[in-house]
Amino acid sequence: MSILLVEGDHDQASALERALRGSGQEIFRVCDSTRAVQFLKKERVELIVLDWRIPDANGLNLLHWIRANVGDEPVVLFLAARTLEADVAAALDAGADEYIGKPFREIELAARVNALLRRNGRNKKPDSRVEVGAYVLNPLARTIAVHGKIIDLTAKEFALANFLFTN
Repeated sequence: MSILLVEGDHDQASALERALRGSGQEIFRVCDSTRAVQFLKKERVELIVLDWRIPDANGLNLLHWIRANVGDEPVVLFLAARTLEADVAAALDAGADEYIGKPFREIELAARVNALLRRNGRNKKPDSRVEVGAYVLNPLARTIAVHGKIIDLTAKEFALANFLFTN
């Protein structure tokens, strides 16, 4: 699996990447929400590190898009200079799994990321593919295939199909 950094500031992104190198994950960087959306439409990641201020939008809007279109599966860590209680609460209420204020301490950030990834790994269920006729539902990969061809579904469509297939 991999980590996606969404950070508009090149120096901050480099510091984040340096801090996360020891996680054993592949790290990808994008500088704005447009590139983040394009990336997430093609690739799956285990963790998204998201800044509040990104050049073409704000991180909260991107977080709403992630939860509506990608689902609850990627862990989202908000890393932002905005540390007011209302901002932290807004991000957590919108679906962030963790919130860390800037400036961050590299060792602590790495430890928190490892803890998030560890918790996320414990919550994953073993591969329990469900086959119904020509349909194959794979809950871990979050895919449905018909006659071997994967069907493109939104997160909500997949959740509904998963519920129907497993019940």
